[in-house]
Amino acid sequence: MSVSEVKSEQKCSSFCSVSSELPTTLPIKTPTHFPFSRFVETIKNRRLALCPDTCFLLYSLNSAQLKFDTSLTCEVPFELFKECYHKSKSRFDIIKYFEVNKLDISLDQELTFEGTTLSEAPREEVSVLPLILKYHRTTANLNTKKHLEAHMVRLKALFKRFIDRQIVNLYINWFKMIESYVELVFRDILVKWCQWLHTVRSMGHRRSVQTVLRMWLNRLCKQFWSRYFVFENGQRKSINDMGCRLMQFAQASEWNLEGTSSSYGVWIDSKNGIILFASGVVFEQVQVCPMYGTCIDQISPEDITMKLLFYVNAAVIECFVKEIA
Repeated sequence: MSVSEVKSEQKCSSFCSVSSELPTTLPIKTPTHFPFSRFVETIKNRRLALCPDTCFLLYSLNSAQLKFDTSLTCEVPFELFKECYHKSKSRFDIIKYFEVNKLDISLDQELTFEGTTLSEAPREEVSVLPLILKYHRTTANLNTKKHLEAHMVRLKALFKRFIDRQIVNLYINWFKMIESYVELVFRDILVKWCQWLHTVRSMGHRRSVQTVLRMWLNRLCKQFWSRYFVFENGQRKSINDMGCRLMQFAQASEWNLEGTSSSYGVWIDSKNGIILFASGVVFEQVQVCPMYGTCIDQISPEDITMKLLFYVNAAVIECFVKEIA
């Protein structure tokens, strides 16, 4: 995949290249070894290859099998809250907030492409939803599971309608749904955060869920769109425009840890049928690094919707951790 690299001092002008190959086996629950060396070696920008968060995003968007599953299989979804509670300023490690499982493909599978070998079969399955969104034991009354599934269905349907030329502008329709999705997710996480604080009997926390929502929900949504996530209309703004906004967001981050993604962007050109994902990564100076790109007519509604929601969720988690902590 040919992609662009943007450096702040060069005003979004230079280019790098990231290629994708089938991966080897992932040591599950070992974030420091993820992604594995075979995939990392395909990243031509060696500085990016040393950034675990960026490698995780690249791998998840380009090589992993994404899975939209609202059921929790891991029993420890509260690592997110523990780090916020202790106001940890250590390196932000987004990998541990998502579930990664080895995907075993049976040896008796039908090989449909000439030259395919069995050694190419093993790869990893990455959950679209972060662990905390898959925990519903104490928030069943919110019906978050139902609403998450409904947003997934609706986003897929909008993409299919665009492909079938039943709607003209994918950007506008998706943007409205993503706004709704982001508010839904922040509301769910805030309720669980408040419940968790009461559970651990935090001495500084005596506020009700309603008070926490009043204090934080609008603030987090506003910060998400003004400091962490760019959703750009390619018919009005250029790729360089998105890159410059991503740089501004990353440069404004108080968590200026080298090698971390600090801003996330999606650029959609409905007219020419192009979708691009990019991220602002902090080094000595911020670089805007491409994460994924595709032509609209070359990807299924299921696949592009899962990639979009995974990327939005990554930005939501980063926003929550940095703003709350």
